[in-house]
Amino acid sequence: MLRTALIIASQAPGTSSALRPVTTPASAAADAVDSAIEEVVASIRARQRALASSWQSSDADTEQLRIALREYRRFGAQVRQMSPEEPARPGTAAG
Repeated sequence: MLRTALIIASQAPGTSSALRPVTTPASAAADAVDSAIEEVVASIRARQRALASSWQSSDADTEQLRIALREYRRFGAQVRQMSPEEPARPGTAAG
């Protein structure tokens, strides 16, 4: 039996569209999940770097440190909200 490879277009932010073969729907789903996770991690790391640069200068005063701590707490809460306590089961709504 001849299987036809599907061609899908994938576009990550900041990249050009690329065509690539997909052998199964499962591999396409796995690729999409991997890509989404990579984007989330990159976004989190960028935010972390921005927060660190806001207070790591040698002339950061107490007020800047207080604001940075508040922003880290807010950021931590946002990251924790992204993690469900229980993984969603197929066919059910998350959260």
